[in-house]
Amino acid sequence: MRNKYLSKTNEKYLKATCRAIEKIAQPLFESFDLTFFSYRLSVGDKFVLLTNNYPWLKNCIDKNYVNYLPVMQPEHDFILWDGLPKDSPLMTILKDARENFNIAHGVTIIKSSDSKEEHFNFAAMSYNDEINNFYIQHQEILERFILYFKDKAKKIIEGALDHAISLRDLGMIKNALKQQEFYREIDYFIENTQIKSISINVEGKHLDLNYTLAHTGYYLLQGLSYKQIAKACYVSIKAVEKRLEKLKDITHTSNKKELIEFLKRSDIKKILDLALLKRSRHKQKLGWIKLFKQ
Repeated sequence: MRNKYLSKTNEKYLKATCRAIEKIAQPLFESFDLTFFSYRLSVGDKFVLLTNNYPWLKNCIDKNYVNYLPVMQPEHDFILWDGLPKDSPLMTILKDARENFNIAHGVTIIKSSDSKEEHFNFAAMSYNDEINNFYIQHQEILERFILYFKDKAKKIIEGALDHAISLRDLGMIKNALKQQEFYREIDYFIENTQIKSISINVEGKHLDLNYTLAHTGYYLLQGLSYKQIAKACYVSIKAVEKRLEKLKDITHTSNKKELIEFLKRSDIKKILDLALLKRSRHKQKLGWIKLFKQ
């Protein structure tokens, strides 16, 4: 199942931010064989992820890659992607980037302090493995761009950090969205499996109960008055009375109290509950969730 995390407004905002990063990185891209740049800032439990590549950013959000990023705790602050061990947790991300987004042969430069950690990622297209020599021989070029980027993107970074969310909150949001999507699928299933009649056990015999009578009995079991049942079923009170009389005949009960006791039987109650279920009962209101505030 595919979750849609971003509203159209937020999507527009993210695309505009990616275009701004693309413009800032243009001197680097035009001068050298680089095509990708991303910046990750971690302050406490909050993070900011900026890049020139919107499809990749969307992919990172959809696949929850931000949870992989904190596992990078390298001994060095200059990391060639091609030199990472094959069992690195980051290989999942790098393989996806290479095979599906033509982002490969990258380098990560890490700047750490007590209060924050910054990752500057540079990469090229998958065919360009010789770019590794450029990284090694001309690290000062990348360092100069880092200074340039932090100057030019200062307002973008500050704005993104103001609206950053924590990894914990992101996990809660994703879980809630997955749950909501699952309940929508339950509703779809219920909608497409409507039951016209049910079989109930009356004194050892299995008798069919049509949907109309079952529904009336179900509402009676919920404690609704005749008037309320009539309103719920869009019929008159007289029609409800006739249905309940027929129910009493079928169930061999002589009055309303006996009928309710019969319907309360665990096997009867269970089948009524399942057959007359209209939608999942676990709806979650997610109006409070916003990945990116405007």
